[in-house]
Amino acid sequence: MANRSSGKKSNDGDADARTCPRRRGFHALDVPAENRSFSLIGKTALITGAGGGIGRATALRFAAAGAELLLHANRSRTAVESVAEELRGHGRTVGTWFGDLSRREQCETLIADIARSGRGTDIFVHAVGLDVMDEPVSSLPFAERLERLWRTDVVSAVTLARAFGEQMRSRGGGRIVLFGWNETGEGLGIPGDTAQLYAAAKGAVVAFMRSLAESLAPQVRVNAISPGWIRTRWGAGASAPMDERARAASLSGRWGIPEEVAEAALFLVSDEAAFINKQNLKLDGGRRSRFDAVDEACKPHGDTIPGS
Repeated sequence: MANRSSGKKSNDGDADARTCPRRRGFHALDVPAENRSFSLIGKTALITGAGGGIGRATALRFAAAGAELLLHANRSRTAVESVAEELRGHGRTVGTWFGDLSRREQCETLIADIARSGRGTDIFVHAVGLDVMDEPVSSLPFAERLERLWRTDVVSAVTLARAFGEQMRSRGGGRIVLFGWNETGEGLGIPGDTAQLYAAAKGAVVAFMRSLAESLAPQVRVNAISPGWIRTRWGAGASAPMDERARAASLSGRWGIPEEVAEAALFLVSDEAAFINKQNLKLDGGRRSRFDAVDEACKPHGDTIPGS
């Protein structure tokens, strides 16, 4: 498991944000949506896992593009309500829904609630993900971590995307974005229990995405984003050796930030990406082919490889 207490903590998160060309202006919701690129005016987007990290950044970016939103959270209810209130203050229409999507019955409740609302969804972004690097999950046996990760990341994605995809197709169109991991795919792979967990779960999600895209085409487009090292809550507390590894792993020499993932999600659900379907977008700044020396540097500190 990751050792947060060993090694010097990195304080370079702000530097990573400054090097992102579009970092500034993400919260400039006073700019009319019709004056922005990749407009989502007239669209309703359901974003799961919107309480923090990639989900929260995606909610803010979609709102800035003019979308009406339905935001989901489980344990981050206060954070989601705060985001919703902020966006409503800028004149956006935002609803919230709370539940544990690792439970199939909660997924089915969400599907039924959307159907009963009569609003439907034009866009579904499934940003829910289990953090197996933090307590209490990180100290569980491998088999139990796998079971929890599978329910949270895979079963929920399959259940919800199938249902919302069919609803979208029946209404004539829609867009779905799921999340994989940049270390899955032919010729890729890194060692470690955590890497095995994410490879199994995220590899399954990407494979499912391709099948679902075939099933729902041409009315509904289905794509995936597979992030690399993104400075979410886990990355902000990474030890110095792990921070070094993350920077060495990318040709960009830095962590990515959630807002960059949100930009990619916005593009994929926009009309500008109308000819993009069944694709898995690797978002990792360019994965460096070899960084074995940095892997070795992490081992004495007890660090393990995180997911996206």
